[in-house]
Amino acid sequence: MHSLRFVSSAAAAVVIATAPAIASAHGLHGHVHVTGWAISNLPPGELRDVFEDPDVREAALAGAMFPDTGYALGSDAARAYGEHAHWEPFIEDFVQRVRTTYGPTYDTKEERMLVAFLMGCAAHGLQDELFDSTFLYEAEQRDGHGQDATDPGTDGFLVQDGYFWMTPSEYLPIADLLPLYASLPQSAEIDEDLIRSQVRRVRGAYVNDTIGPTIAEGNGERYRPQIPWTAEHYMDPAVAGSLYAEITPTARYMLALWERLHDRFEESELVIHAWPDAPRRLREADHTSVASWVTLVLGKGVQQDGASATLVDSLGAPHGLELRYTRWGGVSRLVRVVASADYTPGETYTATLASGAMLVDGSSTTSAHEHTFQVACATEDDPRCPPLGEIEDPVIPPAPEMPDAGPPPRIDAGVAPMPEPSPSSSCAVSAAATRARAEWLALVVIALVAVRVSRRSR
Repeated sequence: MHSLRFVSSAAAAVVIATAPAIASAHGLHGHVHVTGWAISNLPPGELRDVFEDPDVREAALAGAMFPDTGYALGSDAARAYGEHAHWEPFIEDFVQRVRTTYGPTYDTKEERMLVAFLMGCAAHGLQDELFDSTFLYEAEQRDGHGQDATDPGTDGFLVQDGYFWMTPSEYLPIADLLPLYASLPQSAEIDEDLIRSQVRRVRGAYVNDTIGPTIAEGNGERYRPQIPWTAEHYMDPAVAGSLYAEITPTARYMLALWERLHDRFEESELVIHAWPDAPRRLREADHTSVASWVTLVLGKGVQQDGASATLVDSLGAPHGLELRYTRWGGVSRLVRVVASADYTPGETYTATLASGAMLVDGSSTTSAHEHTFQVACATEDDPRCPPLGEIEDPVIPPAPEMPDAGPPPRIDAGVAPMPEPSPSSSCAVSAAATRARAEWLALVVIALVAVRVSRRSR
């Protein structure tokens, strides 16, 4: 396999030493597919029309892969470009550059592919924040395992359960990416050769439709018995931060970015999604359960500790809360309302994000944002909690059908078929060699995420 040339014994030794304790929390196949599903669920309008072109759509998938490419056995400079690409300040700079250089119409295919790549990058970062700050906490609470299992596990389940089919194109707008790193201390080392080599490494080792899903499927087999709750709920639309639950906020974030690219984003539309999402109810009244958290997803990042909120019941009585942001600190695309006391089952509450929230671009909000929700009742026969009925969740499109290859070629009766080639020492691949190759490639995949520990100190 050509991608093996990227792996050295020294790097493998480092990976082996660090792999058991360190991993990311959202698999790359998951990023690509959630982004693709979000595009498929965009409402009719300008942005959906932009993505009618398959090349534009695949550029978004390339963007969804991009932030994690910096972690693939790379240098400090590679890790720096990958880490920076995850966060809203990078996206805000990207938006400003694209808007001032190519806006405001984005009529050409080249401009639309660049916009799509930007949105893919942004979707990746948002999904990490959503998954890490909600679903991962609940997985830790219920399965007793964290990132080391959920990242490879959910990617593996995605393949095992028949969802995998999307792979990104090779599109890479390098001329527009490099200026975005000028402010980093490693900027002199972040050049075209570095980024292209990292992207090739990730694509060759994992984000492809050959060895990548094979490795992921093996991880699914390994982790499914260890994280049964995660395996059951990673595609549950009712669980905040699951891959399925990420689809709608990802699509709405793309719409918010489209407005930002046209300089018409209204801060009154700052909250683009919330969990629990109506008509669903808050799943737990116990304030110590992650399932009791209320999460507001934002169309533009808010400064850490730059917001305030209130929580009241249906009579207006205040309920204690702690306002939390993204798990890793820094500018956040979500805020979590964590109650400091148990809720009353069946009661209705309103969480309000107050005006004056400080945003990534230096502006502040001038209006409050409310989210009203009901807590699940303690018993099924409680008349306050009738059945929810059918809920219009996003539609996950099936994989496109492969073209029919047709019948096998007919062999002329007068022509002897070619003999089967006999194995030779130069081309035969033993089962042991195949296993060894998969193990080496698995080390590469582990390395893609091993250094994400750097964000834990943010």
